[in-house]
Amino acid sequence: MLRPINNKFRSCHSLAGLWDFQMDPDRCGEKNRWFKVLPNPRSIPVPSSWNELFDDARDYLDESWYLKKFFFNAHLENKTSYLRFDSANYFSCIWLNGVGLGEHEGGHLPFEYDVSDKILNTQENVLAVSVENRLFPSRVPPGGADGWKAGAGTSMYPDANYDFFPYCGLHRDVFVCTKPVQCIEDIKFETLAASVDSASVCVRVVTNIKEGQIAVRLTIGGEQTEVLRTITDHITEIAFDVSKPQLWSPEDPALYDLNVELFDSSSAVVDEYLLYVGIRTVSVTKTGVSLNGKDMPLKGFGKHEDSDFFGRGLNLPVLVKDHELMKWVGANSFRTSHYPYAEEWLDLADRDGLLVISETPNVGLYFDGDEAELGSRQKLSERFLAELIDRDKNHPSVIAWSVANEPSPPAIYSSFAELEKTEENQLRKAVGKSEVTTVVPGTQQLKDLIDVGRSYDATRPVIVVNLLGAPDQWLDLGDMVCITRYWGWYVKSGRLDEAAELLEKELETIHKKTGKPIFLAEFGADTLAGCHAVPSEMFSEEYQVELLKIYLDLFEKKDYICGVHIWNFADFKTSQAVLRVGGMNLKGVFTRDRKPKMAAKFLHDRWSK
Repeated sequence: MLRPINNKFRSCHSLAGLWDFQMDPDRCGEKNRWFKVLPNPRSIPVPSSWNELFDDARDYLDESWYLKKFFFNAHLENKTSYLRFDSANYFSCIWLNGVGLGEHEGGHLPFEYDVSDKILNTQENVLAVSVENRLFPSRVPPGGADGWKAGAGTSMYPDANYDFFPYCGLHRDVFVCTKPVQCIEDIKFETLAASVDSASVCVRVVTNIKEGQIAVRLTIGGEQTEVLRTITDHITEIAFDVSKPQLWSPEDPALYDLNVELFDSSSAVVDEYLLYVGIRTVSVTKTGVSLNGKDMPLKGFGKHEDSDFFGRGLNLPVLVKDHELMKWVGANSFRTSHYPYAEEWLDLADRDGLLVISETPNVGLYFDGDEAELGSRQKLSERFLAELIDRDKNHPSVIAWSVANEPSPPAIYSSFAELEKTEENQLRKAVGKSEVTTVVPGTQQLKDLIDVGRSYDATRPVIVVNLLGAPDQWLDLGDMVCITRYWGWYVKSGRLDEAAELLEKELETIHKKTGKPIFLAEFGADTLAGCHAVPSEMFSEEYQVELLKIYLDLFEKKDYICGVHIWNFADFKTSQAVLRVGGMNLKGVFTRDRKPKMAAKFLHDRWSK
């Protein structure tokens, strides 16, 4: 599914702006034909989350309606018209001019509808969308009456099974587009091998015609490589060499123009598409992540699409500000925790040279309960992973796929306090020791996700991010061991020396067992901006700095630690819970409005040098 673009063959028009909006708690909208007109609308900006905007909608997750009137004026000869939604969270139904187009499950990833026979050209059109984000165990991510299964055994409201707010709405742009009837349907660019002298690349083009030709031009700095190939049954694979390539890296994020032209059987150009691609290789060695054959230690953050007023809606000023702050700190990478971010994040990462671990919405998975629900959720998990890879595959900044974040084995623990019983018990749980030798429920499901990731993309590592207490069987599934750890915060609270000792023992044990490099995907401490204490104590800015320093000092002594991502880049909104002061996770080194805490200056002094 290629992104909409404007050129001489294609057009796209954004429908972002103010829409009509109305909540529908009685679910009477379809019966009363709200897809024609809303009876009592108010205005809402698209993109945004309705929970951030209206007092009566903060915790409302049920059905709501959007309606937009727009004028469409296009040259439609030999063209297909379609609507594209970049994100509707979570379950949506679409109508155009009173005609139902279909329904879609899943947030954070794009979907389209062909409206060639339904859109009114040179006339006004009415687009209606119903959206809801109710929390069910069968959805991805899951939610429901049991609350935060993978958390601290405490209730949360709303009762998501994940530690961020379940924002609802049209979170990204909506487009009305045209493309040629005979068209390029997909492009995949891969670097097969690369050095400073020569690179081997492959361009795979999928079209909706069987006979014709494909021309590929790869251009950078005036240097151009051009190849022409005949289409074979809709698909054309073009492998060729590039002499003395400019390799993409954080130090030099060189982007090539990849221009693809489609010729029909009469040799007339009928479609064209431009991508910005990078030539680079990525792999995992015994010592860690390798970019272009050189070790690339990861340093950066987990983060969220989260901001005041916008919620999870695409906020371009915040996007740019976050990139500038990450570069100021000296970070070289981030993870799209815990769902696919807007493609604009990856566009900017491509240009800025930031490395990205692209993650699916498979957060908070558990594997005990109703088998039908679990089976339905597994299918969704695999589908969302495939769609993520299909969307992000051409971004050089994306260096790995994360197929799940903190899945939970059955009855992992009822509370964090359970880990405080004895040091022996802590370490036993931490390294996954157990008297039970049978396969842990969930192992096959996670393995299947890893296999899906590898089958769709063999050029990038595939990982699963495990929490404290995950069984050995899960730690070894991915191309590297990825873990989240909160020694000194949730476990051994306030006792940093003891926490550091136990963490070191755990890391040594895990590495001895697996022989794989270890990536610390999360560690940190909640911190109230402006709270100070001497000596340091929990929630103070001094404690956050001390914890980060102890962790980073330890990691620098371990050559098998291939990367560290601090949790979190900035404070973000969560459901209400005892552990979440003000409905916020406060582990950011920046506040939610991007003001630096002491930790940000500490990291700048340490990393930017």
